[in-house]
Amino acid sequence: MFFARSRRTRSLRFRLTALYVSLLGATLVVFSSVLYNSMVRNQLASFDIDLYNHAVDIADNIRFDAFGDLHIGSDLASGTGKIVPFAVGSTFIQILSTEGEILIRSRTLGAKARLPVYRDDWRQLNHQRSAVRTIRYTEIFPGAKKNPNYRLISYPVNQRLLGNYILQLAVPMTFLEESARGLRALLLIGIPLALLLAAAVGFHLAGRALRPVNAIIEKARQLGSANLSERLPVPAAEDELRRLSVTLNELLDRLQRAFESQERFVADASHELKTPLAILRGELDLMRSRERSPEETSQFLATASQELDHLSRLVADLLTLARMDAGAASLSLQPTRMDELVIETLSRLEPLARAKDVGFSFELVPQDSAEEPPAGENLFEISADDDLLRILAKNLVENAIKFSPPGSTVRARLEDEVSAVRFTVENRGPSIPPELQAKIFERFVRAPLPGRNANEVPGAGLGLPIAKRIAAAHQGSLEVRSPISPEIPEGAVFTVRLERAAAARGIKAN
Repeated sequence: MFFARSRRTRSLRFRLTALYVSLLGATLVVFSSVLYNSMVRNQLASFDIDLYNHAVDIADNIRFDAFGDLHIGSDLASGTGKIVPFAVGSTFIQILSTEGEILIRSRTLGAKARLPVYRDDWRQLNHQRSAVRTIRYTEIFPGAKKNPNYRLISYPVNQRLLGNYILQLAVPMTFLEESARGLRALLLIGIPLALLLAAAVGFHLAGRALRPVNAIIEKARQLGSANLSERLPVPAAEDELRRLSVTLNELLDRLQRAFESQERFVADASHELKTPLAILRGELDLMRSRERSPEETSQFLATASQELDHLSRLVADLLTLARMDAGAASLSLQPTRMDELVIETLSRLEPLARAKDVGFSFELVPQDSAEEPPAGENLFEISADDDLLRILAKNLVENAIKFSPPGSTVRARLEDEVSAVRFTVENRGPSIPPELQAKIFERFVRAPLPGRNANEVPGAGLGLPIAKRIAAAHQGSLEVRSPISPEIPEGAVFTVRLERAAAARGIKAN
C-alpha cells in the first residue's frame, strides 16, 4: 500500500495539483501579509489621528482654578459624548512643565505611577506638533502582572495665559489589537481552508484534463504486433494533447509500414533463399541416388556454381540493404571521382554485355568553360561512400544490360553541374508502364519482360531498391523516365543526382 501511494504521489496529476496549490498558497500568503500589514498600518494611522485629536481637545480644556491649580474638564476626560477607538476610562493623562516637572496627572495613575518621558520624543517636539510611540503597561506600573500595549502621545501646549507645557496621553490599544487578532485568525483559518478547497478542485480538474492522456496510455498498452493497425484516440479539443495524439498516430503509421515492410522483406528473402537452396538440395539428392558419369558431374557442378553465385549475390544485396537500414553512421565518406568509378564499372560489366551482344556508350560532360569548380574540388568529384556508389553504378548498368535487347546499346552519361553530379543510364529495352515505375524501386519487385512473367525475370528484384537507398543515403535522388521520349517509344532512362553540398552538410540515410 505504501508503494502504491508513493507511485500515486509521483503521478502527473498529483504534481500538477501540488504545483497549483503551492503557487496559490504562496500567492495567498504574500497577498495576505501585504493586506494584513497595510490594514494594521492604516488602522494605526487612524488610531493616532483620533489620539491626536483627543489630545488637542484635552489641551483646549485645561484651566486654572481660583487657587492656581490646573484642571481638565471632567466630561472631556471621561469621554462623555465622544466616540474614539479606545477606552477613555482607561486613559492616563499627565502634564509636564518644559523642565519635565509633573504639573498634573489623572487619578488612574495613582499616587506614584507616572508616564515615561523619552528624550527622543522631546527632541522630536522641536520639529513636529507631536511625538507618538507604543509603550508597555509595565513601563507605567513596574511589576504589574498584565502587560498590554499603550499608545503614548506627547503634545506641546502653548497658551498665552497658561504658558508652555507638555501634555502626555496614554491610551490602551485593546481595540486595535483585537481587530488585528481577528484579521489574523481569519487569515490563518481562511487560507488553509481555501487551499484545501483549491486542492480538491485542482485535483478534480487535473484528472479531467489528463483523462485523454490516460486513454492514450491505456490504448498504447494494448497495441502490439497483432493490432498495430489500431490508433490512439484523438481528443476533440485543438490543444497540445490532440497534436500529441496525431503525432503518435503518425509515428504508428510509420512503424506499421516499417513492420509490414520488414515482414514482407523477411518473407521474400526467405523465399528467394529457399529456391536456390532447394535446387542445390535436389541436385545433391539426385547425384547421390546413383553413380554419375564425368559429364553429369561436370554439369551438376556448373549448375551448383550458378546457384551459389546467385546465393552470393543475394546475400551481398541483403547485407547492403541492412547497411542502408543502419543509417548514416555506417557510411564511410571520402573524396570520390565519379568519372573513374563509372569507367571502372563499365569495364567490369563489359563481359556481361558482350555475352548478351549489348554495346556501351559513355559520355563525359564537364562544367561550362566559363565556370570554375569550387576551391579544393575536382571535376566529377564528390564526398561519398566509394563502395556504395560502385554498387549503385553497377546495379543501374547491370539492370540496363538485363533488359536491353541484343544488338542495342546502353548509353551512360556523366555530367558535372558545379553543385552536383548527374549520372544517367539509358537502355532500349521494353518501356516500363506508368503503374510500375514507382513499384520497381520496392524490394523483390520484378517487372516482367515481353512474353515472360515476373518470375522468369533474372535477379531477385533488389538492384533498383538498393540503388535508390544508396542515392537517398547520400541526400541524392534516383528517378526513372519511360519511354525515353515521344520519338523513342521504348526503353527507360535512370537518372541519379548527387549534390556536393549535401555531402558536406552530413549524410543521413532515409
